Amino acid sequence: MHQVAKQTRANPLWFAGVCDELLLKIAIWNQAYWFGEVHSTRKWMNPKSGLVEDKPTKTAHDIPFREIELDHLVRFMEALRPNSPLLEEIAELKKVLKYGKPVQGYRYTTSYWSKITLPKGIHRVITMCFYPEHVKEILSILEEAKTGQKSAAEAKLSGKDLFEE
Repeated sequence: MHQVAKQTRANPLWFAGVCDELLLKIAIWNQAYWFGEVHSTRKWMNPKSGLVEDKPTKTAHDIPFREIELDHLVRFMEALRPNSPLLEEIAELKKVLKYGKPVQGYRYTTSYWSKITLPKGIHRVITMCFYPEHVKEILSILEEAKTGQKSAAEAKLSGKDLFEE
C-alpha cells in the first residue's frame, strides 16, 4: 500500500473572491514597499563615506481597501496571531477607514495602484505606515490562512524541520 503524505487543508473561513483580492493587495504592498514615501528614519553611519546619514526605516503607502477586506484581515489575525500588537494596529485601521478618501471608479490613479483594476465595491484610501517586517508578517498570515500551512521560516522557528509534520 502506498503512503500518502498528510495534506493540510485550507482554512474553511477563506472566501475565494474577497480574500484572494486582499492577499493580492498585501502582496503588491510588500513588493512596492520601498517605493513608498519615507515616514521614519534613523541615524546610520555609511561605511564608505564615514558620514552619519538618515536611513529610511518605515515608508507610508496610500492603499485602497474595502471594509470587508479589513474585516477578513482582522478575523485572520485574531485566529492566527491572537493578542499580538500587530492585531491591535490592524483593528484600529477599521476605525480610520471611514475617514479615508473614496475611490471613484475602478482605479486609484496614484502611484503603482494606477496600473491595477480594483474589484467591485466601495474603496477608501488609507495611509499605511508599517515596518517592512510587519508587512511580511501580514502577508505570511494571509498565506497561512489560505493554504493552512505555515511558511518554511515560521516552521523552522517553531522547532520543526522543513519536511516535518
